[in-house]
Amino acid sequence: MNHSRVFRSLLLAALIASLSACGGGGDSNDSSGGTGGGTEQPAGTLASYAGQYDLQTEDGTVLSITVDQNGRVTSCGAAYTCEGTLALKPGGREASLTLSGSDGQGAAGLRVSLDASIDAGGGVTGTWAAQSSEGNSSGKLTGQKKPSGTGTGGGASATLASFAGQYNLRADEGVTLQFTAGNDGSIKSCVGEVVYACNGSITLDAGGQGASFTVSGNDGEQPIDTRVTLNGKIDLQGNVTGSYSGTSQSEGSFSGTLSGTREGAPSTTPPGSAQGCATLAGTWTSPQSGTWVFSGSKAVLTLDSINYGPRAQQITELALSSCASSVLQYKIVRAALINTVDPSFAYDKKPGSAGVDWNKSYSQPYTLSGSRLTIVNDIYTKQ
Repeated sequence: MNHSRVFRSLLLAALIASLSACGGGGDSNDSSGGTGGGTEQPAGTLASYAGQYDLQTEDGTVLSITVDQNGRVTSCGAAYTCEGTLALKPGGREASLTLSGSDGQGAAGLRVSLDASIDAGGGVTGTWAAQSSEGNSSGKLTGQKKPSGTGTGGGASATLASFAGQYNLRADEGVTLQFTAGNDGSIKSCVGEVVYACNGSITLDAGGQGASFTVSGNDGEQPIDTRVTLNGKIDLQGNVTGSYSGTSQSEGSFSGTLSGTREGAPSTTPPGSAQGCATLAGTWTSPQSGTWVFSGSKAVLTLDSINYGPRAQQITELALSSCASSVLQYKIVRAALINTVDPSFAYDKKPGSAGVDWNKSYSQPYTLSGSRLTIVNDIYTKQ
């Protein structure tokens, strides 16, 4: 099997899905009034459209955005640069939200725009378009505003107490962390693989439709070896997105992205798991294409590499963020070549190693039918 083909970067699809989560806007003239789970809102104000929206792209990916009372997207749920602004259409019975974004890689990267309309019932219809060095592409998206009774959602402004509780976070390389926020927004309790002693705070975003947090901590050792800073956003449903950075006396500097949920929130995922990945748990093998082992939010592919010796193997470890909609979404957290006849060809790279963009997100389609798993065009059988 061509190993590089299995792990080819479908960054265009990943960026579309992530930026779709940042919202969209547009020129649709649909004024049907909407159907589905939304609640009819008073017309004529931006605040009437504030709340959380679940969007869905053509490939079935479910996305979530949050809009504040000023018509600003406060939660995108993705580590990409984007901005969007909601505007009322004449009469106030519809609103449009235009968005543009990129992957931050300059002229060589990806650029995306989205256009969608939100009707008075909270129904969303729109399109996306993208440009990259690989060419142009486009598609459609649909969505629906969540009823105001979901979580602390709707148009009502939240308070610091709305964000109190215990949060379960997961870094892109699989490290987990919990912190507890008080009713006053203070963060004083951290439990995790790295951060144990910490302090921080939550502050409300403009309009009270989301919050931001900052946490500084260390490993609690004497003397201290590792120091970490976390920054992120929390939406009204308790979903967390953000980033971390730190230094270690033993390993140097490191950084990455994180995601998570508040315990008891509608989208809470058990620690160590990823959305939709439980059905893949176990070992899957192919005589030509190697062996996959799926466990919670981790997946490892081991592939014989006899060109480097009879016992040589390539090992690729993934940190899974989702297996929903028959698409694996992940980041690479280890790439190794072991047991080579010539030791100079062996390597074992992990986050922080040079030559790999450890923050880059990837996606691969898969199908599951009984004991048969197909990833791209490679077929594996469950053991």
